[in-house]
Amino acid sequence: MHSNTNEKFRILIVDDNPSIHEDYQKILAPQKLSEDQFHELSMKLFDDEILQTNQELSLTLDFAFQGNEAFEMVQKAYSENSPYILIFMDIRMPPGADGIETVRKIWELYPDQEVVICTAFTDYSWTDIQDKLHLKNKFLVLKKPFDAIEVKQIASSLIAKNKLSQQNKQVLNDLQAEKQKVEIAYQKLINESERRQFIEQQLVQAQKMEVVGRLAGGLAHDFNNILSCIVGTLQLIQIRFRQENIDIEKDPKLKGLTTIFDSTHRAQDLIQQLMSISEKQNIELVDTNLSDSIQQVSKILQSTLGSSIELNILQTEKRMALADPAQIQQVLLNMALNAKDAMPNGGTLSFDVQSYSPTEDFLAKYSNASKTGLQKLIVRDTGTGIPQDIISKIFDPFFSTKALGKGTGLGLSMCFQIIKQHHGFIEVFSEQNFGTMFCIYLPSVQNPEPQINSTSQKLEPGQGTVLVIDDEEILRIVTKGILESHGYQAILCSNGQEGIEQYKKYKDDVSIILLDLNMPNMNGNEVYLELMRLNCDIPILISSGYKEDPNLTDLLSKNNCTFIQKPYTLHQLIHTIQATQNQSTSVNKSPSLAHKILLADDEEVLNFAVSEHLSQLGYRVTSVSSGDEAWKCFQEESDDPYDLVITDLLMPGISGMQLAKSIRQVNKSIPIVIISVKTDKDIVKEAMRNNINDFLDKPTSLSEIQNTVNRLLSNNSPSSNH
Repeated sequence: MHSNTNEKFRILIVDDNPSIHEDYQKILAPQKLSEDQFHELSMKLFDDEILQTNQELSLTLDFAFQGNEAFEMVQKAYSENSPYILIFMDIRMPPGADGIETVRKIWELYPDQEVVICTAFTDYSWTDIQDKLHLKNKFLVLKKPFDAIEVKQIASSLIAKNKLSQQNKQVLNDLQAEKQKVEIAYQKLINESERRQFIEQQLVQAQKMEVVGRLAGGLAHDFNNILSCIVGTLQLIQIRFRQENIDIEKDPKLKGLTTIFDSTHRAQDLIQQLMSISEKQNIELVDTNLSDSIQQVSKILQSTLGSSIELNILQTEKRMALADPAQIQQVLLNMALNAKDAMPNGGTLSFDVQSYSPTEDFLAKYSNASKTGLQKLIVRDTGTGIPQDIISKIFDPFFSTKALGKGTGLGLSMCFQIIKQHHGFIEVFSEQNFGTMFCIYLPSVQNPEPQINSTSQKLEPGQGTVLVIDDEEILRIVTKGILESHGYQAILCSNGQEGIEQYKKYKDDVSIILLDLNMPNMNGNEVYLELMRLNCDIPILISSGYKEDPNLTDLLSKNNCTFIQKPYTLHQLIHTIQATQNQSTSVNKSPSLAHKILLADDEEVLNFAVSEHLSQLGYRVTSVSSGDEAWKCFQEESDDPYDLVITDLLMPGISGMQLAKSIRQVNKSIPIVIISVKTDKDIVKEAMRNNINDFLDKPTSLSEIQNTVNRLLSNNSPSSNH
């Protein structure tokens, strides 16, 4: 095979005889022959292919007279990334280092360098050369005097060998690179498999909690109704005894009342646990110093752990997270008591809190984790540890390894749900006979606001008529007693329909409505909508056993709605009623200033349902079935402009994105919401360019649409988007 004429190779000639330099020049890099001369010469020699190769090879010859000079030239060539492909090395070159010593020095630095040793065997024998270089097959020997064809053959062969060696190295490097790619892909596959397995475990856990949570939520609601009756009745009894100057605690005949009070508190704690499991617990997220939470829990534990357990607090500096301090303390206390049971012979319980920056692996496991930073709470004990075959079950409701009657199996389930409601995560690591460590991750607060201490307000006598709508008879009676004892009058209704009829009858007298959310036949949400048709200004106080109800979330977005959680105390009820009345008087609603919404969707059922729902909430809605109609309406309503646009992405005529782009050209500030079956990266990029405010995925719910509308219009006055 002929070599490429563009290839250039460097050869170093090392010999102390200048005439030898000239011989190499004539043989390896002669002046270029004419075509006829070249053909004639090639026919005279043994191998015209070799000559053809040398004729086409572009060889550059460098010359050195001494070994040290040659060694320096080789070093320089390698430093310039242009090494010699071949060195012809004479042996004897007085007065400096001889060729054998020079080759040895070169090979110490560059062991792959090709060398041909030129000798007449007068100074060194073949055996001597091998012994000095410690290599038997690494070099060639060219016997002086040499003929031209032999030099040409050696040069061509070694150049070809070098090229093949370089190709082999490149192939090996490519194979190694491919191997690394395969290994990386395999590791990614393993990581993805582990991530999917983890997500599946999380899903199974969530499904378990959902099933048990539904049961627990229903039980909590019923228990709260019963407990509200008991608590309210006891407080009315207290009021009457105080009016008669009777001290309950000192009168032996009334000693049982104290026991009843204590029992109601324990019942409230049990209900709180049930509500935590069902995710119905009222969580109030505020800026919380987790170090303070640890300190509060440690005070409780000092008298509980006993002398055999050492309590260590590893961090006292401020670490702020968005959390409910009471709930976080409950979680820490639960874990600490579990740790105590795991250390019957004593040990160490440690609390720590650290700022944590999520890693790529962490974000792969918890895709919805905050990327800006987390706070990591650590609870560690040196107890017996948790067996690996049950560690995946410890957050299951009612799962317990304790003896019958020693635990409910609700503690860690409650912890899991509380942390989940905080948009946080919890992990457990355990080794039998070495202990257990729980790691809790909570969203960090970047710029905490200063805490303001609130003082309890003294209850003043109220006035007005309260319409009480609740299906629990005893609770209605107790509530009436509480209200009348504080200056209010009460109208009692046992269901939603009766409440609406009574409101129509006493509309001018009723100043506030106390409305139960969960009632048979007509629930609180349906009653609210009907009351709004009668009077959209009437203040309404919603009561329920749990706050995280979708219907309640919708209602609390209204200006005239507040919430009180069952079971409520006398002070809580009166204070909340007065606060709701005060808030209502400060809100000035005007139907003429209702927000105006443009709705575009070609799906007839969805269009009608959304339009009706938003209209019932007091919004002015224009609904159309195509992008062209929507654009026409938007242009025509310049005197009474729209405050919000909701559009389907795919519609006849112009699409929702094209509609949004046209609107943005004339109005930069109006909120725009796009509803789409599927949102890909290209759509998101285009939405960013058109400044789309929000996306809703189909199928969506009326409550989700309502929450989005309320959020986008909460800070905008009607018709402000000119």
